[in-house]
Amino acid sequence: MKERRASQKLSSKSIMDPNQNVKCKIVVVGDSQCGKTALLHVFAKDCFPENYVPTVFENYTASFEIDTQRIELSLWDTTGSPYYDNVRPLSYPDSDAVLICFDISRPELSAVATDLRKDKAKSCTVM
Repeated sequence: MKERRASQKLSSKSIMDPNQNVKCKIVVVGDSQCGKTALLHVFAKDCFPENYVPTVFENYTASFEIDTQRIELSLWDTTGSPYYDNVRPLSYPDSDAVLICFDISRPELSAVATDLRKDKAKSCTVM
């Protein structure tokens, strides 16, 4: 089975090739306890986590098909703790997108978003 990174240019031939998987790495960032892990848990495992457990780094995978095209998402959950500010950027290389999460009851973003602009925004999509 052939694979193609989501960041590679699409052609009409590659879109129509059902034997070619599309892989996409998405890094999820945001303040501590804003719901990053819960969001990924629901998306990848279809259930809400019952207890809060702080995350340092964790990976989830989700696969699905759109028409005949197989999509494989690698979802990288990062910590929002300032203690790991120097380690978080290690998850950015080869990412296709970065998803910034925040709690609507606490809409301020810590240094995570600022650091992201410095470290990564120039080379991938930030959502």
